Amino acid sequence: MNTLAIIGGSSPFTVELFHQLALTELREQPYELRLHGRNRDALELVRYFAAATLPAWRILATPDLDEALADADIVVHQARYGGLEGCFQDERLAATLDTLVDETLGPGELQAALRIAEGVRAFSSTALRQCPDAWILNLVNPLGISTSLIAGTGLQGCLGLCELPIVMHRLIADLLGVTVPELAWDYVGLNHRGFLYNLRVGDENVFPRLGTAPRDERVENGVFGIGSEVIAELDAVPLKYFRMLNGQPIHELGRAHALKKVRDRAYQELRQRPAAYPPSIRARSMPWYEHAVVPTIAVLLGHALSITCTANIGSSGDIAQERMVRLDRSKLTIKSPGQPPPLVAA
Repeated sequence: MNTLAIIGGSSPFTVELFHQLALTELREQPYELRLHGRNRDALELVRYFAAATLPAWRILATPDLDEALADADIVVHQARYGGLEGCFQDERLAATLDTLVDETLGPGELQAALRIAEGVRAFSSTALRQCPDAWILNLVNPLGISTSLIAGTGLQGCLGLCELPIVMHRLIADLLGVTVPELAWDYVGLNHRGFLYNLRVGDENVFPRLGTAPRDERVENGVFGIGSEVIAELDAVPLKYFRMLNGQPIHELGRAHALKKVRDRAYQELRQRPAAYPPSIRARSMPWYEHAVVPTIAVLLGHALSITCTANIGSSGDIAQERMVRLDRSKLTIKSPGQPPPLVAA
């Protein structure tokens, strides 16, 4: 039996993962799901929803990390070390220093990295003992640093998953009026600072067509708020976090408190209707499950031949690079990108 463990599985936001899994053929497979979290009451709420949504799966909820990880094949690592209160402290530090609020860049990131380090290393040590050959799908921010910490313990199958390049690729394809498979692209990046370039359909360089592509309500003043003149100068499309370099906020102070309110409402809704998708969850967009986590799980469990995506890859050094990879059930191939444009390379 293939086993999927979710570390941080007591979060009500995890119901979105189950919802996305249930939209695929994975819903009817007799796999094992293990949910790990610290709060037993919250775990039971999430477990009940998972059982109702994935009826063929065998589901275990446990606060014991060793039990959750024992011989697991795939581990989704999404624990929020320090909780949302820790996230608020990161926001407050950034605001005190009069800089932009974020947990993946700037002073908020550095404080978050210090806070998560002990917990990530403890998780990694347990995983190395209980499931050394498992695929670790890491979602913990700051993503590059947490991936480096996990890889540094000797776990070989760690992928730091980020949906942003995939979502941007899909948006660009839509703007250009081509299908996603038609639009080829290269990518380089580091910790949410990434660039899509060498956009092509067949032998045609379609990057110049972006300047004349029609805009709609999803695209304001460029692509994800990044002006067309910046894109033209870079000869590449940066991810939305590039805006922070120009003093534009990605998140505002108070986001952690807003998430806490959504989380608490979702728990209340699960208590009232345990098998129903909590309506308040829709207040938080979670595209990483649909575009990164579920497709990767489907490949690893043999329900898709392969996936080409972006992932943070740890190495023998201290820095995890974001790379384009091709993944099949047993093999990871890191793709070599074409030479990036000069400003991107710099």
